[in-house]
Amino acid sequence: MSKSVSNHETSYKSNTLNFQEFRNRRHQVTIELRKSKKEHQINERRNINENEALPVKEDNEESSAIRMTVEEMLHALHSDDKKQQLIGFQEVRNILDCEQNQANAIMISNSVVPVCVKMLQDNSQPMLQFEAAWVLANIISGTTEQIMSVIQYNAVPHLINLLKSKVPIHVELAAWTLAVIASNSAVTRNIVINHDIIDSLLPLLVNEIPISLLRIIVWLISNLCCNINTSPPFENIRQLLPLLSQLLYISDKQVLSNVCFALSFITINDKLKIQAVIDAGVVPRLIDILDCEENTIIIPALRTIGNIVTGTDAQTDEVIKAEILPKLVGLLQHENKLVVKDAAWIVSNLTAGNQNQIQAVLNADLFTYIRHILEQNDFDCKIEAALAVSTTIAMGSPEQIMYMLNEYQLLKPFTDLLKAQDADTILIVLCALGKIFKLYESVDDLKRLCITLEEINGLDKIEALQQHENECIYKKANDFIDTYFCNDRDDCSND
Repeated sequence: MSKSVSNHETSYKSNTLNFQEFRNRRHQVTIELRKSKKEHQINERRNINENEALPVKEDNEESSAIRMTVEEMLHALHSDDKKQQLIGFQEVRNILDCEQNQANAIMISNSVVPVCVKMLQDNSQPMLQFEAAWVLANIISGTTEQIMSVIQYNAVPHLINLLKSKVPIHVELAAWTLAVIASNSAVTRNIVINHDIIDSLLPLLVNEIPISLLRIIVWLISNLCCNINTSPPFENIRQLLPLLSQLLYISDKQVLSNVCFALSFITINDKLKIQAVIDAGVVPRLIDILDCEENTIIIPALRTIGNIVTGTDAQTDEVIKAEILPKLVGLLQHENKLVVKDAAWIVSNLTAGNQNQIQAVLNADLFTYIRHILEQNDFDCKIEAALAVSTTIAMGSPEQIMYMLNEYQLLKPFTDLLKAQDADTILIVLCALGKIFKLYESVDDLKRLCITLEEINGLDKIEALQQHENECIYKKANDFIDTYFCNDRDDCSND
C-alpha cells in the first residue's frame, strides 16, 4: 500500500481518538437531511397538476367527489366498458387521495394492484394507463409493506417500460413512482436497478426535455445512488457518472442539488468510487458552484468534496489543485451552520493528510476562521474545528504545530472544549494536549507552556476532569497532571 493511501487511513486511528465516531455523526446528519429533503419533494410531486395530462376529468367540484362504493369501484375496474373502467380508476384514485393508508390497505386486499399493473401494459389506452399509474403512485406513497405489494405484482419493469411513452406526463409519473420505490430501502432500490432502469433513463436525457421531467429523473438518479444501509451496485451506478458530470452545468437549483447529492452518496468511504468520480471531471465544477447562494446546492457539493478528501493523498491533491482553499475562507464564515460545519470538516480532512497538505491549509490562513469557530457557540461546528486542530497536531511537523498554536493563539479556545459534555471531544483535546506537551518538552520549552496553560485556566479544567465519571477521561487527566505538573519536577510551572 502506498504512503499516500495510508496517511488518511491512519490519521483517524492514532491513540484513543475515535475520529470515525465523528465521521459517523456527520454521515447521520447527511442521511437525515436527505430524508427531509426527499419527503418535501415527495409531497410536491404528489400534487401533480392534472391539467398537464390528458383531459380525463371535468373541471367541476363533483368530479373529485367519491360517488362509488368500493364494490362498485371494483366492478367498474373489471368492466369491459373502457369508460366505466376509467371512472373506476378515477374513483379509486380519489379515495386514495383522501384516506391514503387505510384506503391503500383496502385496495390492496381487493386486488386492485394487479389490475393496475395489467393496465400499465395496454399502450392502446393512454388515459386508463395514466390513471392506473397514478393509483400505483398513491399506493407506493404508503408503508413499506404497501410498496412491496406493488413490487410483488411485477410493477417495476412495467413502470420502467412506461418511461418510453410518447406522453410526457406518463413518463413523469412513472419516473416519480420509481423514485419513491427506490428511496424506500436498499432492497427496493436494488430491485429498480436490477431491472435495467439506467439503460432506460439514459436515452431520455439525450435530447432536451421539460424541466419538470428533468427534475424528477435526476431525483430518481439520486435515489438510485443513495446508500441505504448498503451501497448500490457500483457497476450500474458507474454508468451515470458521465451524465452527472454534464448535469452539473444545468442552472436549475433542484437539478443541481440532486446531482450533488448523488455524487455525495457515491463518494462515501470508498477510494475506488472516489477515483471514478474524480476521473469523471466533476471536481472543478463542484468547487465552482460553491459560490452559489443556494444552501441546498452548497451542502451536498461540500459533502462530496469532503468525501473526496477522505481518500488518498493523491485524491486530496486533486481537490487542492482545483482551488478549494480560497473557497473555504468564505464557507467557514457562512451564515448557515451546516455549511460552516462541513467546511470545517473538510479542513480537518485536509489536515489529516501529509505535511504538504497541512502547509497548504496554513498558507491559506484557514486557522484564523477555525479559531473563530472554536470561540463561537455551535457545538457541532466546534467539534469539526477541534478535529482540524487535533489532526494537525497528529500529522504536522513540529514547526507546523508550533506555528499553528502560536500564530493563531489556539490553545485557549481549544482547551475550553475540556468543559464539553461530550466524552469523545474531551478525549480528543486531552490526547492532543499530551502531544503538544511532549513536543514542547523536546524543544526544552515546557515550563513556558505549563505557565500558559495555567494562565488560560486550562490546568483547572484538567484538574476538574480528575473527578470525571468517564474512566478513560479521569485516567488521562490524572496521567497528564502527574507527568507535567507534579511537585518534584524541576520544570513544572508550580515549582
